[in-house]
Amino acid sequence: MKSNQFFTTPLFVKNKQGEKNLQAFLKRELDGDFPCYIKAPKKDSLRKRHYYQQSLSRTLKGVTTSLFQLYYNGIPVWDHGINVTYEAETYGILSAISKGHDNKLASNMKAIKMTELQDAITPELIIKSLDIERNILRLKALKVDLSKFKYEVIINAQTEIIYQFQKDKRQDTHKKKRGEHKIENIGIFQELPHLRIPEVAKSIKENGYYQATEVLFSTTMPWGKLHWRMILDNASSSVLYVRVLTDNLGGLVYDDAPGAMTADNSILPTSSLAVLNGIRNPRAIANLNPPGPPFSLSGEFVEIAELTLPPNINPTSATNFDYDVPTQEFAAVNAYVHNDYLFRLVSDMGFDMTVYFDGTTFPVPVDHNGSFGCVNACAPGNVAGDGSGGFHYGLMQTGTTVGISLSRRIALHEFGHAILWDNVHSPNFGFCHSAGDSLAAVLMDPRSINPDRFITFPWLTLANPGIDRRHDRTVAAGWGWYGANDDGAYGSEQLLSSSHFRLYQALGGDSDDLCTREWAARYTAYLIFFSIGMLTPVTNSNSPEDWTNTMIQSDLATIDFECHIGRIVHKVIRWAFEKQNAFNGLPPVYDVYINDGRMGEYDYSKDICDSLDIWNRQKPDNGNDSQLPLVGQTNYAYVIVRNRGLENTGPVQVKGFKNSPQCCHKDKEELCWPQDFTKLQTASLRIQDIQPNAYEIVGPFKWIPCSKNDSLLFSVSAEGDLSNIEIVRDGFSVNAMRLAMLDNNIALRRNCNTSKCC
Repeated sequence: MKSNQFFTTPLFVKNKQGEKNLQAFLKRELDGDFPCYIKAPKKDSLRKRHYYQQSLSRTLKGVTTSLFQLYYNGIPVWDHGINVTYEAETYGILSAISKGHDNKLASNMKAIKMTELQDAITPELIIKSLDIERNILRLKALKVDLSKFKYEVIINAQTEIIYQFQKDKRQDTHKKKRGEHKIENIGIFQELPHLRIPEVAKSIKENGYYQATEVLFSTTMPWGKLHWRMILDNASSSVLYVRVLTDNLGGLVYDDAPGAMTADNSILPTSSLAVLNGIRNPRAIANLNPPGPPFSLSGEFVEIAELTLPPNINPTSATNFDYDVPTQEFAAVNAYVHNDYLFRLVSDMGFDMTVYFDGTTFPVPVDHNGSFGCVNACAPGNVAGDGSGGFHYGLMQTGTTVGISLSRRIALHEFGHAILWDNVHSPNFGFCHSAGDSLAAVLMDPRSINPDRFITFPWLTLANPGIDRRHDRTVAAGWGWYGANDDGAYGSEQLLSSSHFRLYQALGGDSDDLCTREWAARYTAYLIFFSIGMLTPVTNSNSPEDWTNTMIQSDLATIDFECHIGRIVHKVIRWAFEKQNAFNGLPPVYDVYINDGRMGEYDYSKDICDSLDIWNRQKPDNGNDSQLPLVGQTNYAYVIVRNRGLENTGPVQVKGFKNSPQCCHKDKEELCWPQDFTKLQTASLRIQDIQPNAYEIVGPFKWIPCSKNDSLLFSVSAEGDLSNIEIVRDGFSVNAMRLAMLDNNIALRRNCNTSKCC
């Protein structure tokens, strides 16, 4: 494959042959050393040692994601393949991403020694290979009473694969990229179960390819029933890879803070019953399954269940589920309501639940009184590791009976793992813990009145000193991508939530208007959901840049979302991550703009003031101060075009528009593109080039105003940086102020008889 490719506008095929043209694209662009098949290759093709074959295809919101798995001698090569996304109807290619394919792949794979499995996969072999008995004895340090415990191994599935061995990926080591990852000792769930396993055989070499067997199995251990994935070398039975199919918040947990509802951060889980009960809110408990009454907490998407100790109480009621806060019953009601809301949120955003959660079995079990009574929550995978296995919730604070399931923020964090399980078959991104903190920060902000809106888990921070998760981390304070705090775990998750929250703020999260904030939060969450839905196990994002590009493709592929058109947010996404030091903190290679007071950036402004880089002259005299327009006569407009990019722009086209005569009575905030605008008499001008950090004055543009308050709109495009007016879908309309706010290529100016019109 040439390289990972992303297309700002879909790479449309030249005719309507669909699959044939997709096949031609793959052959032309991606084949490299190996052929690529959309359908299963013919028998004689199987004689070829290396080939790609489509192994997964799903369509979400009109976009198809197809994974082409790499095969060697008819055996899938684990974690190697090509991911192609394209518009399902037009077959317009949006992106093509390769994982595991490099210039040395073909020669390295020729060294593979095909070896049948030497030992049958049995529970006894797993116990021996992982040295489970020795690991059980280690639990004495955790003061587990082993006399009351029996363990068991159950094999669920096994698959023949080719695996590339890498020592640092053998097991999750809980280490930072730069040093040891230290976790506070809050309970036995302070980190995931970590096994001490025997060294691999001497025949196993770093980055070597081996015929192996992937084994999915379950264990009953002091941590509860857990599901595992293990890869065994066929020749030596060495453990090449092992992971427990779960993940958790590791003590860094929180409640849905009373401070966010009351602005009173003195309320703790230890506060009086009257205080805790006083901030309860009545909410509908939806979608409970019959028969009833009485009803139990079981519905379409989730059900209260017993997953881990201690024993829980599953309340039933014929009328209302009204309970005191520090009770199991209240924790159960919250667990049901919050987790039902999460799945319903995805469904309400238009995602096909049978496709998005194709590995998850509904209703998903939720334990509101689990995690062995620790301050914790977790979201394990299912037996196959390709879907949600439920949710476990413990306590909010040690020494209390207040459940952590009260917090919708906690539920959102865990939901970040649940959506990853179905799509990438892992609870984590390749570069970060998950997007759970981001979902909590963004979706809970619009109505929060907490004095500090940037504490991701405010009640937890107050109840558990030392736990500090925030979503306003700055590069200046050492919180940039690839910096000291980019640890691939919870530090990186705070970098991700800070990046996503900056995007939310720019889209309207900093607006005084609640409806604007709510839309900004939902669209940011929608992009996260959509982007995860476009990932596959092979193309799980391995860097913030990978993830940024996937989010950009999600916006470009969106037709409309809740009455707002897609394709106009992609530049803000890139900027939000750039400000967190993704892309080395540098602007795009090509970035032309008209200054609206934000110097080409996207910080939210209540009203992007009329651009001073656009002005009117009554004569074509190249004057640089703005004059009142002469109504009904030819006037002359000028605009400054600047280059924020890293390289020369190449040819730049500048287009000018004014509000249509029938719209001259409209306020600037009411104007919509394109129906309220018409071309200027000089429709466009072209300049040859602009150097980085330089500018050019373009004009004059002839125009005839219909009133002294006519609005001007200018749009600038270079080949590497198209204005959004060039890619807005035909037949769609967008508010002109929003269009300009989200694209620095576009700016507005209203000419009037005051010095400031905005």
